Amino acid sequence: MEMGFQGISKDQLAETRARRLLFNENPANKSMDFGAAAQEVFVRGLNTPIQVEGSVLPALFQTFGNQPARFMGIAWIDTVMRLRLSGCVVEVITLRLELEHGALKVQFHGRRRKEYTNQPAYEIRLIGQCLVAI
Repeated sequence: MEMGFQGISKDQLAETRARRLLFNENPANKSMDFGAAAQEVFVRGLNTPIQVEGSVLPALFQTFGNQPARFMGIAWIDTVMRLRLSGCVVEVITLRLELEHGALKVQFHGRRRKEYTNQPAYEIRLIGQCLVAI
């Protein structure tokens, strides 16, 4: 069961989680502020098999970057798995990864679980990059 938090819908939280996973935006931080800490719990993913604290793409590049084709295959499979298991989406429609000058360009389109029969499922579309080479 998902829910929103402080005026942020569950779909917006899932999109924020996907941005963190794909682009390493707003990585998790420890805060003493109760509101910020509670929001962090919802952004990470509440009651999901995987909680997203940041992107694993830089670590994967550090391990497999000297073999670009292998890195791209592993990064694609790992990213799809994390997008699904973290509750971002139930269906990955498009995931394009392109390695260019120390950055991974990402184009993503995914669909969330349909809530109501008379409304289409929420879709997340993101384009950006994740710096993988430091």
